[in-house]
Amino acid sequence: MASEEFRVGEAVRILDGPFMNFVGVVRAVATTQTGLVTVGIGLQGREVPVEVDRYRLERIR
Repeated sequence: MASEEFRVGEAVRILDGPFMNFVGVVRAVATTQTGLVTVGIGLQGREVPVEVDRYRLERIR
C-alpha cells in the first residue's frame, strides 16, 4: 500500500509492528519522503501519537 494516501481524521488499522491490529485516527501525514504517518491510538484511556510507516496502515472504510 505504499501508494495509498491518508488524510488527517481518517480511521486506520496498523498492520504490522508493536501496535499491530490497533485502530487509530490519522493525526498528521509527513510532507517529506519519509512515508511516516502519525496515528493517534488509545492506550490506558489516553490518545497516544505513534509514527507508522505508510505501508503498515490500512484505511478502515
